Amino acid sequence: MMHEPIELIREEETAILVEYMLTPDLFEAYGLKVIDIVPKRGIYRIETDQGFKCLKKMKSGRKDIYFTHEAIEHLSQNGFNKVSRIRRTLDGDLFLTYGDDTYFMMDWIDGRECDYENPIELDIAVKTLTELHNASKGFTSKHGDEDRNQLGKWPELFKRRCDELIIMKEMAEKKQKKIQFDEIFLKHADYYYEDALAACEELKGLDYEGLVKKAKDEKGFCHNDYAYHNILISYDHQNVAVLDFEYCIFDLRINDIASLVHRNLKKCFWDIDRAEYILNRYHQWSNLSDDELKGIYVYLKFPMDFWRIASQFYLENKRWRDETYIGKIIDKSEWRDLREDFLQDFKEMTGM
Repeated sequence: MMHEPIELIREEETAILVEYMLTPDLFEAYGLKVIDIVPKRGIYRIETDQGFKCLKKMKSGRKDIYFTHEAIEHLSQNGFNKVSRIRRTLDGDLFLTYGDDTYFMMDWIDGRECDYENPIELDIAVKTLTELHNASKGFTSKHGDEDRNQLGKWPELFKRRCDELIIMKEMAEKKQKKIQFDEIFLKHADYYYEDALAACEELKGLDYEGLVKKAKDEKGFCHNDYAYHNILISYDHQNVAVLDFEYCIFDLRINDIASLVHRNLKKCFWDIDRAEYILNRYHQWSNLSDDELKGIYVYLKFPMDFWRIASQFYLENKRWRDETYIGKIIDKSEWRDLREDFLQDFKEMTGM
């Protein structure tokens, strides 16, 4: 299975882990005796006298931990137990703060990351997503904020990202000393900008407002980061767990479905058969409407990967080496022809 390069994963993990403040007070607050501490993909696995625990630092604001907790508890109460619940401190708190940092702890779940190249595990991932979506219905939060509610915002979001592509193109053009990343970005910027505009137009061709109304009535939410490394599967395929609900949002369920399709396409040279398999399996367990299929096409039509890596370079200034950025922009740009063929095949497959 093709994943991110090991050196890139380590670079990102190191940047996260060095900022942790592992003090005795932190573990005493949970009444734990620590035996060993091991770094794992941006978090720490803590071996304690009460079993293995996961220690994680919140990337977003402290109030988000309440929303995350409510979402996980809602799923559990609705029978979706494939989650790790947040462990409270001895004082009953959901998190601990040290200066500007916020930490929380969960029980460690054994398993390995889902392999989308394994049809059995891909099937498990799709079925688990339908179960998650069904269990999420009826959710309300006492601690939600507007940033968590993306229902009805696709037109605004897509337009803003189109505008950002233009802004980033202007930034690249104005640079007197261009690096390879700038040159690659400028080579493809117009092409992907046109695709982004086309996606905005395609969005007008479906009953988006109808989908939003249905989602609001159902009160479900999306995981919003349903990646292979957030799906743990036991070695005998009998148990599965979904991790990292920190980014969950109110949005159309096709946000998760299209994201799952997209993550698979990057691993199989944009093979239409992989997309068809995922959508058919999801549809088997939870019916997908014609407008939802159109919405998935719109999501895939928008050049999300190209926009994201450019945004990370020009607007967010993430702390990566130039070689990392260059490798990523090459990877995101090299599938133009295959991507075009796939989008045409998708239209024919769905009768659009």
